[in-house]
Amino acid sequence: MKQGKTLLGFASLIYGSGLILVSLAAYWPQELWWLANIVTVMPLWILGIPLIILTVIAFKQKWVWLFVVQIFLGIILLIGIMGWTFHFLPESAGVSEAPRVRVMSINLGSSARTVDLKDAVRQLKPDIIVFQEGGIGKKDYLKSILPGNSQWDAYEDYGLGIVSRFPILHAEVKSRQLVGGWGHFVHRYALQAPFGIINLFDVHLETPREGVEALLAKKWRGIEDMKQVTNQQEAESFLAAQWARGYSNVIVAGDFNMPSSNPVFHKYWSFLTDAFSKAGAGFGYTKRTRRHGVRIDHILADWNWKPINFTVGPDVGSDHRPIAAELIFTGEKQNMTAPAAD
Repeated sequence: MKQGKTLLGFASLIYGSGLILVSLAAYWPQELWWLANIVTVMPLWILGIPLIILTVIAFKQKWVWLFVVQIFLGIILLIGIMGWTFHFLPESAGVSEAPRVRVMSINLGSSARTVDLKDAVRQLKPDIIVFQEGGIGKKDYLKSILPGNSQWDAYEDYGLGIVSRFPILHAEVKSRQLVGGWGHFVHRYALQAPFGIINLFDVHLETPREGVEALLAKKWRGIEDMKQVTNQQEAESFLAAQWARGYSNVIVAGDFNMPSSNPVFHKYWSFLTDAFSKAGAGFGYTKRTRRHGVRIDHILADWNWKPINFTVGPDVGSDHRPIAAELIFTGEKQNMTAPAAD
């Protein structure tokens, strides 16, 4: 019996050390970013299988202290690794009179159903919609289903676009040609809100899919492909984040193709507030497969905004769910100015 306790305790120590290591993926050295890129998008529920086995053994043997250890490890898995979030107090306390903006983001892909998209827009009630992988006619359709659509502005180029209740004063783009690719990976829109200028960035960063597929097909020889994909994500994040840092009253929304636990995301985007982490609940998965979900679509904001609500919308046929955040403007109007275009 004593030997069994020792073995279970040792197994719990090894397993717990592994969980803590994974929970710190955002801080891994740059040489291991490619590995963290894989770990953070894998089916993380798999990591719970050893926990279930260890917990059942501890419970059946009535080893209370080991059972308590498993509960603690379960908390690390759910919150520290899988990203489960909860909030006890509403974020809107004390700012009820401040201006509010609802921002929606959706990667439309090629399979978004127009009827379901219309229902999602009605449910989320956005003031601004940014989209990725739009395609021909998508901005016009989105505009057509909005109330008072004749007064909404719209813009689209290379699949990235916006439909806005606020007038679009200026639009700029950055091409993937800057990093050896094609298409656009970020747009900036200067929007004229009643309280000043909003600088909104619509992003669609490189997907890790090709690197993961290379690993599955070529095994260890696919590591170089994964490293190249990770380097591409880093280069795009560096350029987009540097661009956003040059402005005030910034909102960044879109398909980042990485969760917030990714070290690339942590290095380049943590200077902004993640609306989900402040006002969301649950796991917040925005992309689902038959095996797992992952939160790779985000809405971020600078210090002039306070997120008070975050919603993951319904299935619209795309492989991404729409997301929406309600943001309260807490800055001062005289700060709402945009620098000249790059």
